[in-house]
Amino acid sequence: MRTAWTSRALLLFGVSAVFVGLTLATGATASTAKHTAVLANSVTYEDSTGEDPKSLDIGTVTVSNDDTGLLTFDVRFVNGSLNAANDEFYVVMDTDRNEATGNPKSGGADYVIGWAGESALLKWNGTGYDFAPSMKTLVTMPQTNGIVVKIHPSELGNVTGFDFYVKTYRPDPNDPENEFSDWAPSYDKWSYDIKLYVPPVLSATAVTCTPDPPVAGKAMLAQTTVTVTRGTATERLGPKAVVKATATVGRVKLVGRVLPSYATGKVAVRWVIPKTAKGKMIRGAISVTLEKVTVTKTFTDRVK
Repeated sequence: MRTAWTSRALLLFGVSAVFVGLTLATGATASTAKHTAVLANSVTYEDSTGEDPKSLDIGTVTVSNDDTGLLTFDVRFVNGSLNAANDEFYVVMDTDRNEATGNPKSGGADYVIGWAGESALLKWNGTGYDFAPSMKTLVTMPQTNGIVVKIHPSELGNVTGFDFYVKTYRPDPNDPENEFSDWAPSYDKWSYDIKLYVPPVLSATAVTCTPDPPVAGKAMLAQTTVTVTRGTATERLGPKAVVKATATVGRVKLVGRVLPSYATGKVAVRWVIPKTAKGKMIRGAISVTLEKVTVTKTFTDRVK
């Protein structure tokens, strides 16, 4: 273990001396970092540059979460890469957005992710920081001109949003009391809200036909109204919905024209009934698909 964690972390964040037997998270390989969840949310924050030419200068910080909630901090540097021999990197988070409950010297930070060749998750205990009881999902991946940090919010108190800043640290080789650092943002903190993907729920009314019954040699309009709900909210159908319609009279397939009204959720299909269809049964279906969720309504009628 690097001495940075037993000296710099204590100095910067007041970490309690509970290092015995601690296993720190290390940089993950490409295989351990893979996951199949869908990216649900992403925000990129821009930081000013050039404040301290001797520091590792932060340019952008992109925070994202997938549909499991897994957080990713993708930090880009404008003037170099992390050196495991002497550089350090920190993500400082106020997870309850209350500066009175966290470290007053770190903007009310409740958790700190630190990298100093190895990485660890620190949790505020009211007077100082302890190593968090769990850091199983913590992954740090230093890269050329950047670092990627991943952690699940279950290890941050199941947080749904937080304020944060990031910091680089580089010691002054000529003065042990001095440091070259960059803070992003330079003042205050950024805010991020975790947003999980919620699939839509589709429901549709029974199909109504106009005229009813359909008339041979005439046009017929079949219509259904689709309702979209996501969680507790109702949404308009929207142009991303895909409508498919089929109809047959006897063994003859009819070609229909779809007439959706996205504002009202009404989906109508126009078919022309063959003149020879009198007395025969017409059978059809209207399907609406949104984000891989499909609702289908069928109908039958006898042609007049």
